Amino acid sequence: MHSTSQQLTSHTNDFPRSRAPRNFAVGLLALVTGLGCSMLGGARREALEVGGATDAVVQDFTWRGDYLDVGLQTGGFDFRFLFPASPECFTLFESGAPLGFVQEGRFGRVVAGDVACPAIGVLSLRAWLDHGPIAVDETAVDPEEIQFVITDQDGEIFLAVGDFSLARSVGWADPRDAILVMPNRGQCRMINVFAAGTMEFHPGAQEPLVVVNRGQRCPVLGFTERYKRDTKKGGERS
Repeated sequence: MHSTSQQLTSHTNDFPRSRAPRNFAVGLLALVTGLGCSMLGGARREALEVGGATDAVVQDFTWRGDYLDVGLQTGGFDFRFLFPASPECFTLFESGAPLGFVQEGRFGRVVAGDVACPAIGVLSLRAWLDHGPIAVDETAVDPEEIQFVITDQDGEIFLAVGDFSLARSVGWADPRDAILVMPNRGQCRMINVFAAGTMEFHPGAQEPLVVVNRGQRCPVLGFTERYKRDTKKGGERS
């Protein structure tokens, strides 16, 4: 497991990431299962089960201001979640202890003994649409013009608030509480500068949501809930 720290600057699956190769047997089983379902006349969706509990392996995590950006493998799938950067969550991921993942609430929670840390955002939209517990009906919808205000950023990502009604297309029930997360380099840097663009939803695509403006194109990493550390309770990393 690799841990790094990035300082998000506050204002008031596009990053290179090291991933362990997936077990060959798991991949072969998925292939055989998919072929079997296909021959029976329909592909079965391989996904996490609501209320289900599986082992979890932290592939890497990065401290980003009020959030922990965690690459997590669970149930045979690779996801990227945001967790609160609380002392409890940081200790849980840093400890190296065996972890479990329970699919409860919006994105599930990671547990170790009596300690639990809820995921509050997802940065792997395609993986979540494919393997999350709730199947999302990916139906084509019209693009929408968006404007946003950046709340936090570092050299890799930025977070922004705005009216993102297309968040419903990827299963976010109430777009009013959705904080947009996007890469902060390449063409995405110009989207950051414009703080506006056209959001497009592409059903079935590897990048389901993208924002375009003046020829610049930037994939949406995902959405998160708002979270602020309570520094009076020791939320600051020493």
